[in-house]
Formats: sequence, structure tokens, C-alpha cells
Amino acid sequence: MTIAPIPCEHWTAALELLFGHLPDDERQPQVEGFRARLASGEVPAAGLLGAWRDGQLTGAILGQVQPGRTANVWLPRLTADEPSDTAAALLGAACRQFDAAGVVVAQAMPENPSEAETALLLRLGFEFLTDLLYLVCQHEQLPADAPPSALEFEPFEPAAEARLARVVAATYQQSLDCPALNGVRAMGDVLAGYRATGRFEPRLWQLARRGGEDVGCLLSAARGSGLGGQLTRQAQWLTRCQGRGRLLLAVDERNAPAIRAYAAAGFQAWQRRRVFVRMGKA
Repeated sequence: MTIAPIPCEHWTAALELLFGHLPDDERQPQVEGFRARLASGEVPAAGLLGAWRDGQLTGAILGQVQPGRTANVWLPRLTADEPSDTAAALLGAACRQFDAAGVVVAQAMPENPSEAETALLLRLGFEFLTDLLYLVCQHEQLPADAPPSALEFEPFEPAAEARLARVVAATYQQSLDCPALNGVRAMGDVLAGYRATGRFEPRLWQLARRGGEDVGCLLSAARGSGLGGQLTRQAQWLTRCQGRGRLLLAVDERNAPAIRAYAAAGFQAWQRRRVFVRMGKA
């Protein structure tokens, strides 16, 4: 058995194996989407690793190194008759790639991991962090008009990078969202990670000011003084202005105040994922 990056002519077969556990209506979009992202270079092809036995593909894993010294990994999947140790070999190979790339935080977010999958992650140095809730606000819940607010919203510009870093750092204080990760990465890496999420459009990054002072931003929720609700409504308004059909967010399931605030703003539960993290060297 050998492990190596998967050549492009085998991408589809590998992705079909990797996402074969999903229902039909979910599997095909994932396969097609990731194949397109591999072809464009958005997802580095070197991170799609395969296990080969006697010339046959018997396992696959996808690890994606991202800006900000983070990485995502999709759990390895094997053919029916492949020994389970191959899954450990695939995950170990992905982790070595992360270490070589200087990744500080690698995360796996399976939806319903089995006991064997959980044991595999723990064996390879991952730790359980939390359950993450994905909440969605559908189009009909988005505000039809610009919401009234006591805050002034200022679109982000590169010259405001230091201000934004200070605001984001301040929002982490007493945060209930994955507090174990606070301070693990430098703020420059944190902002780089935010930029790499989706398509970066500076005008959709906004600093919130009150009384001439920066008090929040649309990258993370402000707490206290009722500012979080105003920031949420502003994010919903920007979503409508962009012609999007829905707004999706993720929140630590232990963050009850934030979940209540999002529910009041029209968000509903959509999906839950377990979060496992592996810490590298900072």
C-alpha cells in the first residue's frame, strides 16, 4: 500500500469515494464543487491524497491548507475491503503536510462521526473542541430596508488594518465562541484566515463606531450594550443588498446568549458539526 497525491485523472473517483457516505442530492454537488476548486487551484491538489493497493485506489483524504496558518481536513474514506489502518496512514500523511506548511490549527468538522472516526482523530493528535451550530437566515427574514441603528458603519479600507485588528482582538475577550482557540494565532493570521473565507470584498467588511469610537465589526459579534443585534441586522441588510438568498453563520453551541440573539433576528438551526482541532507550533 502506498500513499500519494491523486493525479487529476483520478480526482472524480477519489471525490466520489470521499463523499460517498452522503445522500445523493448532497454528494454530487460536493464532488463537482471540489473538482472545480481543485482544477482552479483554489484547493491545492497536493492535499487530495490517495491510498493505492496493487494499483487500485482504496482510500482518499482531503486536507486543505489555508491562509492564516489553518487547515481543514475531511475524514479519510476507504473501500469496503480496505484495512482500517489505512485511514490512520492517510490522516497521518495529511498531518505531516500541515506540519510542513507551518499550520497552527488544523480542524476536522464531521457531522456525525462514528466511534471509530472519533477514536482515529484522537489517536492522531486531534482534540474535541465543541459542537458547532450552523444557523441560517432565509431571504424572507432579511430586512427590506436599511435597519435603523445608533451605530455608524464604515467600510473597511487597508489603511484601517490596525484598527480592525484591535477591534477583533477586543471581541475575543470573554467570548463564548471556542474560547480555547483565543490567542493561539497571531492577529495577522486571524485576519488572513477571514479574508480566505469565501470571496473577500472589502466593502462588506465594516467597522462599527459609536461616539467616535470603534465598538465592533461584522467579522465577529460584539457583546454587551445591545450592539450585537445591530451588527447582525446590518449583516442581514448587506446580504439583501448583494442579492443573496440567505445568510449562514456558525456559532459555538455553548454560546447561549448569541444563539438567542440570532434566533430573535430570524436565524434557524440548519446543521450541527463536531469540531476537532490539532494544534501545531505557533
